[in-house]
Amino acid sequence: MSINNVGTAIHEKTAAGMLAGIREAEAAGIPAVWLTTGAGPDALTVFSAAASVTQRIRMGTAIVPTFPRHPVVIAQQAVDIASIAPNRFTLGVGPSHAPAIEGKYGIPYVKPLEHLREFVTVVKGLVKGEQVDFEGKRCKAHAKLNHGADVPVIISALRAGSFELAGEI
Repeated sequence: MSINNVGTAIHEKTAAGMLAGIREAEAAGIPAVWLTTGAGPDALTVFSAAASVTQRIRMGTAIVPTFPRHPVVIAQQAVDIASIAPNRFTLGVGPSHAPAIEGKYGIPYVKPLEHLREFVTVVKGLVKGEQVDFEGKRCKAHAKLNHGADVPVIISALRAGSFELAGEI
């Protein structure tokens, strides 16, 4: 990972507060900001707003949970942010954990690494601008976006299996 991705996490209760924090971080010369998507505002929504009101700061998600979203939607959002802020956006995704996915969203947390592998396969193809025709056990997608973008895709890793998957994909 580039030194340009070293930065700060911003935690505010509102999207407006996070946007203000991103602008302040850029003004202070911080190279990157990382936002989570969980209890607070949605990171991709905040970054879409920040992309048009910032010039240099890099933006990355750490992480966007995969289970409650479809990979085509995530890829489209990532490409859109990257088109507004070229070479400044990194997409971090991960399966989250069972209490959040099952408790908050009511979605069965089944085979998280298999789910993540399939999800990332679809997202990576779409952000490259490729036609994706994928029929997996956990994910299905038949799509092509209007354009691709240079969007690094990284995954969360908390245990040995996810570290191995991160190294592989």
